[in-house]
Amino acid sequence: DLLRPSTGTGIMISANGFEALGAIESTLPNQMRARGARITSQSVHVCDPSGAELRGFTSDATKFLELYGAEQFNIAWAKAHEILAGAVPPEAIHCGCTFESYSVPADERERVDVRFSDGRSVRCALVVGADGAGS
Repeated sequence: DLLRPSTGTGIMISANGFEALGAIESTLPNQMRARGARITSQSVHVCDPSGAELRGFTSDATKFLELYGAEQFNIAWAKAHEILAGAVPPEAIHCGCTFESYSVPADERERVDVRFSDGRSVRCALVVGADGAGS
């Protein structure tokens, strides 16, 4: 199996995220909503390095549809990964690989050649790199 099992992590999708997903594939936003959880309240806390709260606020997220054009949803990363992977052919996904380098072929400016440390290479139109929690 190409995809990782659940790691207990998730992502929040806002209006701009749903717009980007819809530009990739029109069914992606509704698939994410169906597998995610609607956010109704959102709290943000800014803390200093010791963990002491400097300031914070809470928002009524039920107003986000009216304000921003879409509601916010949380979805488990494993579920989001599964949905995104379903939108492309399996051969387009390269999990567990170590990226080595990329180059733009002189004869084809709209493609990228990507090389992995195991010697494999692929030519693609889009590269998405995700290296873990900081991605």
